[in-house]
Amino acid sequence: MITIQEAKQAVETADIVTFDVFDTLITRRVLHPADVFSLVGLLAKKESLINFDYRKARIQAEQKLVESKNKNSYTLNDIVDSIGKSNNLSRQTIERLYELELYAEELVTYPRKDIRDFYIELYNSGKKIVLVSDMYLSSVDIKHLLTKCGYPAAVDILVSNEISKTKADGSLWKSVFNQYDKKKTVHFGDNKHSDYDAVKKLGGKAVLIENPAEMFIESKIYETLIKYDNGEFGNSVLLGNLCNQILFNNAFSREYDEKAITGLWLGSVLSCFMRWLINNKDDSMLLFVTREGYIFRPMYLEYCRAAGVEPQKNCLFYTSRRASASACIKTTEDFEELLNSSYVDGNITELLKHRFGYKFDNDEIGNICVELPKDKKKVLKLLLPYVDDIIANSEKMRNDYCDYIDECKNGTDMSNLTIVDLGYVGRAQYYLSRITGSKISGKYLFLNPKPYPEHIGCKCECLANTADSLHPIYDNLLFLESALAVPYGQVNKLKRDDSGAVVPECGRPNEVAIQILDAQKEYIKYAVEDAEWYRLLGEKYRCPLTLTEDIWAGLLYYDYLPESYLKSFCLDDSFFGDNVWSLDLKTKEWHFGNSVTPFAFYKKNSKDYQKQKLKNHIKARTPKFLYEPLRLFWVKFIK
Repeated sequence: MITIQEAKQAVETADIVTFDVFDTLITRRVLHPADVFSLVGLLAKKESLINFDYRKARIQAEQKLVESKNKNSYTLNDIVDSIGKSNNLSRQTIERLYELELYAEELVTYPRKDIRDFYIELYNSGKKIVLVSDMYLSSVDIKHLLTKCGYPAAVDILVSNEISKTKADGSLWKSVFNQYDKKKTVHFGDNKHSDYDAVKKLGGKAVLIENPAEMFIESKIYETLIKYDNGEFGNSVLLGNLCNQILFNNAFSREYDEKAITGLWLGSVLSCFMRWLINNKDDSMLLFVTREGYIFRPMYLEYCRAAGVEPQKNCLFYTSRRASASACIKTTEDFEELLNSSYVDGNITELLKHRFGYKFDNDEIGNICVELPKDKKKVLKLLLPYVDDIIANSEKMRNDYCDYIDECKNGTDMSNLTIVDLGYVGRAQYYLSRITGSKISGKYLFLNPKPYPEHIGCKCECLANTADSLHPIYDNLLFLESALAVPYGQVNKLKRDDSGAVVPECGRPNEVAIQILDAQKEYIKYAVEDAEWYRLLGEKYRCPLTLTEDIWAGLLYYDYLPESYLKSFCLDDSFFGDNVWSLDLKTKEWHFGNSVTPFAFYKKNSKDYQKQKLKNHIKARTPKFLYEPLRLFWVKFIK
């Protein structure tokens, strides 16, 4: 890679500096140039102009012209006319396809930022700049794209189709060197043959600039993503953003926009969820439950706004595992059920506080440390005299919860409420359905097989079932939950304020690093960009969750995320114990007391890959009563 200092040295003695245009000065928001044709095809089908594979037809039409006697002078008009003749299209349709081609190019064109700075510096210094391009677009169209990308366009431009000469066969370079002294001219371009070898062959000076897509293909992360490089437009948009706009946009360094990469890292995943919510819109009221609701609801509203979609009726709904679980204890059996979930490194007082919302004043018993579910019988024996009081306390909390739900639903039927959350086993939906005696629905990003609400007849929908394939995000949940941390305390319970209104009582505010809060703004910023594609293409715009997950895991594994961002990751979950999860940045292991959770990255057919496939196979076939014991066994002895 040439540095900016070397580039400046190369032009010191030059009177003329020539630049290639595409993939040198400007790139595209899709991975490959031909992927623009996929966009044109989607737009054309949206307008019912065509019923064939436009991308394929477009590539074939241009190839025929390349092989014809007019190979040096064909234009966009010639290409579209050829498509029209081959498919018996009307003149009106052909003209509209031409317009869509230009529109698509303008939509995806994006500057290479450090080359733009270099170019502008040369331009402002008075250096003569000439643009040279083997291209089917006109010089007017090319200058328009350059202006859109922030380049001063008051420069000379030589385009192959306008002078019937090309860089590729050397004829355009002969023309350039007849006009300008080749000893006083230096060229910058990304194509080794056309921009470098052809210039050198004629005795000229050339600097080869690395192409973003080529750098991407040579990178380690591409090994993880190669299967998605297939021309599908949704894939190409995300890969193009990753490659051309962020990681490999710069020509003179490997530096990239760290804010943008954190935004894409999680924003692309959550955009899939927002898109799924919109595509599965119904007439229910969406309850965005805290704490993820603090991020999910604003993102949903922004996504709907940018996509031009009317959002469902919705609200931010205050709840937590602790608040909802502690409010639905009606019997001793209910109390026992809450002792089945894992709890480590905490005493009985803390257990009752964090899981049951119950203040316990017996220090002799309260200071006894326990581990669940291993010590379940011991805890039951110690607390049996207090169960009736715990049940009475739960009834009061349950009444407050029912009043709160009545206020939130604003006339909506109780059975027409839908929880929106990350998912896993659907605890909040399960407990809230038991509190209200109604079948509340749930929509989730991830969901395990046999989620709790299904056992009481509730409807559960999800973007991804954790047993249907490998899900690297679900298998590294601590990273996800840390990235979604908010500076608000967990909802301990609902209570009445002085005016009699039901309000949440929250624990101490969380200390969330500014790096995480800034990144969350970037997640939403990315989602807005994604929503603009949805606005343009509707449900024809598809980007698979599997691609976003593999990018998510790859960026972590290959150390593309900012160190300052990852250093701020930690997680406090008092429902399961009294410790804080902390991240070892070097190993990417999470530590919780004596527990260690490694980072799971699945290379095809690796040991971890096979292990996770086995886990999913077992998970899909495990009865509910064995699920938690087997989960704990897996974590302790296998994972």
